[in-house]
Amino acid sequence: MRLRPLKSKALYKKASPQSILLLEPKEIPTTFFYVRSRIPEHLGGDATRRFDSTANPSKSLIIEPDTWVIIVRHACRSWLKVLLKNRDHLVKVTYLKDDDIPAVFSASELPWHYSLWTGWRFLTTRSLLEKVVSEVIVSTKELADRYPESNALLWEPHYNDTSTTFPNTLVYFYHATLTHGREMRWLVPIVRRVQKAVPNAWFEIIGDGSVARLFRGIPRVRCVHPMKWPNYHEYLGSVRFHVGLAPLMDSSFNRARSHTKLYQITRAGAAGIYSDVIPYSGKIVHGMTGLLVGNHRYLWVKTIIALLRGESLRKSIYENARIWCDEFQKSDGRGRESSGDFLGDPAADQIAASSPNRRAEGHA
Repeated sequence: MRLRPLKSKALYKKASPQSILLLEPKEIPTTFFYVRSRIPEHLGGDATRRFDSTANPSKSLIIEPDTWVIIVRHACRSWLKVLLKNRDHLVKVTYLKDDDIPAVFSASELPWHYSLWTGWRFLTTRSLLEKVVSEVIVSTKELADRYPESNALLWEPHYNDTSTTFPNTLVYFYHATLTHGREMRWLVPIVRRVQKAVPNAWFEIIGDGSVARLFRGIPRVRCVHPMKWPNYHEYLGSVRFHVGLAPLMDSSFNRARSHTKLYQITRAGAAGIYSDVIPYSGKIVHGMTGLLVGNHRYLWVKTIIALLRGESLRKSIYENARIWCDEFQKSDGRGRESSGDFLGDPAADQIAASSPNRRAEGHA
């Protein structure tokens, strides 16, 4: 079953566009690859306004005279009605599709819910689209050949490296199994605040879809699918992070855990931040082999930001932790504990003083 394709029927006054109204269903790669590079330089910046085409437009919206509208894949009926009402202010309405949307019902390789949703959106908006669209753009010659009645123009994808880049990207992480679901949920507002404060920071967490949903909407968060131990151990040795997190809620069960997070974080080349509870409080030398922080969210936000921005402190903590781990292993577990030789290092007081203060256990 193939739906009837869209035909552009609208006509507008001939004039040079003075502004652009870009409608896309949230931020999607289609806009990045096909639209951005085709916006004239003089219409960039404030002259281009972007809106979510799946949400109803604001009642206070004003469409300026001589506006070029670009619809990427879809626009809801309320948006199309606004365009129809303001057609005298428009010079062109471009509709861009980068998939064979009329054929979604016959594409058996697509998930049924995606086909149903995409096809339904197209069917319920097609008549209004035809009243406002003045040109149809497709992404491949194959699409243009399939629907000659659309008189579609071809926009092939462009390489568009115009995004903001940060040469000194910082990565902090929390790797744990779902037995630490409480800690994962506790971290969500912390990560949200850190990401807002440190624009060149990425956060990585391991988990399934339920974990990914916890952090949905927070920028620069990547959720890595859980791995078997051999793969995970190899993964830690092949990547490098800057800061590792080891939050742990104080409970009878957790107090019987071990301090293996110290070894994981150190293997990843990172400096660690640990909850100031057993098992970490008896193993981590604060300011030397890690930072011990009470379980108050504001303290964790402050500490993570400070350590991400403190390169020398990060390197010092990592090197000290690496030496501790190596020597503890060589001594077969009988090496120095938290009261060992590191406390005799004259730099210890200076390093500890530069880190955020430790606080008592709590649940902010």
